[in-house]
Amino acid sequence: MLIEELMQVIPPPTNPRNTGDFGKWSRLQLKLKALLPDEYYTVCATYGSGTFRVGSLELSILNLFDPRHLKGAKNCAEITRQNRDSGFTFGIPFRIYPEPEGIFPWAEDCDGGTFWIVPQVNVHPDSWQILAFDREASRLYIYSLSMIQFLVKLFSSELQRGGIWGGQSLEGEKKFIKK
Repeated sequence: MLIEELMQVIPPPTNPRNTGDFGKWSRLQLKLKALLPDEYYTVCATYGSGTFRVGSLELSILNLFDPRHLKGAKNCAEITRQNRDSGFTFGIPFRIYPEPEGIFPWAEDCDGGTFWIVPQVNVHPDSWQILAFDREASRLYIYSLSMIQFLVKLFSSELQRGGIWGGQSLEGEKKFIKK
C-alpha cells in the first residue's frame, strides 16, 4: 500500500491532530458535494493537521477533518474561481470546485503554491492527476500520479519538478510537524 511508502519517507506523528474515520470522510464528501480520492482520506487520517517539511520546502495538507482547513480549501477554490473569472489565473483550463467535476485544492506550499486534485471522467479517483500551481513562476504543472505517489516522489527527490519550487531545496531533514 502506498501510505506505507510515504510513512517510510516521512513518519507520521504518534498522536495526529484532527483525524476521523471513513464514515466522517464520507459525510464530508456529501456535505461538499465532491467525490475525493481515498488516498486524500488516508493522508488526513494518518498524519492529521500539520506540515511536511523537507529541506526548505514546507507543504501543508488541507486536512478536511480540521474545520480551519475545510474552510481554507473552500476559500482557496473560491478565490481561484473569482480570479479565473476576472482573467487573473494564468489560464487554468479546468472547472474549479464547486463547479461539477471541478479541481479541488488539497495542499499549499510555503511560497503560496497550491496543489489540486484533477477529477477525470471514467477514472478511479485515486488515479486522478495532480495539478501544481507555482505562484512565483505563474505556471501550472500536471502530474499523472496519485496524491500519495506525488508526495513520495516529491519528498524522495524523484519528482521532475520543472521550474516549480525553484528556490526550495529538498536536501536536509524530512519531518512532519503537527499543528
